[in-house]
Amino acid sequence: MHYLTIETETGLVRGTVSSAVAAVSEGEQVIALTNYDEAWLGRAIATQAGEDWQVEMPPAPPVDLAQLKHARKAGIDTAAERERLRWITGGAGQAMTYRAKVEEARRLASDPEPVQSSYPMLAAEIGITAPDLAGVAGVVSAAYEQWLAIGAAIEGVRLAAKRAVDEAKDAAAVAAITVSWPEA
Repeated sequence: MHYLTIETETGLVRGTVSSAVAAVSEGEQVIALTNYDEAWLGRAIATQAGEDWQVEMPPAPPVDLAQLKHARKAGIDTAAERERLRWITGGAGQAMTYRAKVEEARRLASDPEPVQSSYPMLAAEIGITAPDLAGVAGVVSAAYEQWLAIGAAIEGVRLAAKRAVDEAKDAAAVAAITVSWPEA
């Protein structure tokens, strides 16, 4: 498979030249072009002359800015969730489990005479995460504090990027928005 990078009015696009698509004529192939967030831009004719490719782009269709902004913001939300999943296990049930563990750890911190059966989520980790209930609660609390920091940073980046999309005046401004997720 051959790849092309082409500069257009809305920025750089990368396309693939697929041999599965029937040749339009000798040395020509139809290519599908996508931009960085996979929005379909259309088809073009690519002509190969040796190692070089000549690309004939069709006229750009009019851009529905509201629709473009909506799609870009949805892409930002999806990317934010992917970023969160680098730090936590996904799933509604897992989120409920994390919440229950944190609530139990908080209760345990102020319980002068804890009974293990009152803390079933923490008790399930005894001997795995730590040797006793207090140790498990400490690990859970520390992990939660770490998550608060990274989760807040991700949320700040997500909301700032979506605001930038809302404030963009045209398609080029939307395409120019970059998102830099926080590192550990």
